[in-house]
Amino acid sequence: MGEREIKTFLFNRRKELGLSQEYVAGLLDISVTSYRKIENGKTSLYNKKVLKLAEILDTSPSELLFGYTLPEERQSVLKEEYEKGVESLTEKNAELRERIRNLEELVKAKDEIIAMLKNGKREK
Repeated sequence: MGEREIKTFLFNRRKELGLSQEYVAGLLDISVTSYRKIENGKTSLYNKKVLKLAEILDTSPSELLFGYTLPEERQSVLKEEYEKGVESLTEKNAELRERIRNLEELVKAKDEIIAMLKNGKREK
């Protein structure tokens, strides 16, 4: 679904549910002006807000973005794949943080050795 269709869908769905722009903006934790820009197509939706907006409008993210809802079975498969991907990236993130910590310790030790060597040369 293109930007034009998305903004039309947002407007129509919000009206169907009897929700005001102010109410939806409050639930999204954004200003009314920001929500209006989304609904008018001046601002694109971004990931975190798509899920919340789909929940508020009682629709699926796929219907919101693409104009149709995936079959329940396919949604389950995609959700499982997504969760595995998130878990994998979380683990990789932890590994990289640990590596960074180790490298920072090595740099600190190197700096201390350099400082000691410089002080040793000055004393001679």
